[in-house]
Amino acid sequence: MDALRFRKKLEEDGEIVLTGLPGKKGEEAEVIVLFERHGKSGKMTLGDLLNNEVVGIWQDRTDIGDSVKYARRLRGAVRS
Repeated sequence: MDALRFRKKLEEDGEIVLTGLPGKKGEEAEVIVLFERHGKSGKMTLGDLLNNEVVGIWQDRTDIGDSVKYARRLRGAVRS
């Protein structure tokens, strides 16, 4: 799996447009969207983390095996 990182500014509420991706018709892509909120300290409390929609998104996945190893592999791909 390849990982790409984009920083996009939303031009319209609730809309992000990505073009020029290396994928071909019929291939699958998984998209995770992280928002940078202005005016917040940038620090998450434990409550924020537990209520975050991202927590648990891989729990029912059968194709990734150990999710900790998978996440480390993804992080390594993004840094490369």
